[in-house]
Amino acid sequence: MNIRYAHTQYEFTSSATSSFFKSDTATIGWSRKLTPNFKTELGGGGILISPGLTTYTANAALIMNFQNNSATISYLHSAFPSYVDTAEPLIGDRFSLSAIQMIDRKWQLSETANYMHTTGGAGIERNTYFASVGMNYWITGIWSTSLNYQYMNSSYSQSGSSSYDFDRHAIMFSVNTSWE
Repeated sequence: MNIRYAHTQYEFTSSATSSFFKSDTATIGWSRKLTPNFKTELGGGGILISPGLTTYTANAALIMNFQNNSATISYLHSAFPSYVDTAEPLIGDRFSLSAIQMIDRKWQLSETANYMHTTGGAGIERNTYFASVGMNYWITGIWSTSLNYQYMNSSYSQSGSSSYDFDRHAIMFSVNTSWE
């Protein structure tokens, strides 16, 4: 069992306007190992968004771990910042699926797919699809390289105002190190 508190602030500034919102989130989480290979996590709590908006947060996940493979299916309901026009808080749901396969001692393949739907005041609605695939190569026990491809499609609309759709493709190469 765990208890968490987070305070965040989002700011949006453009040539014509400046706005922000702050949020305070308190959650209680629970996790349980169902079998040696399966674990579940559940959590929830409340979010106070300044000025004067409250909502809830909830999350659930099923995590599968095997010797060379792992996968996670998860859901999250929470508040997110809008990144268009104002720092309007959006309330929404995110569904995620991720997996990692160890191909051999040095090669690792990872995949992620997400869908997020959010809504907010003034008729704001946003739908986002995200997918990535990456290949990691471990040079030594602490050094690795990775090559990743990411795709994102986002649609944003606001009643009586603007709407847009955009696609983003990104390819990244990185050199990483980690130690304990």
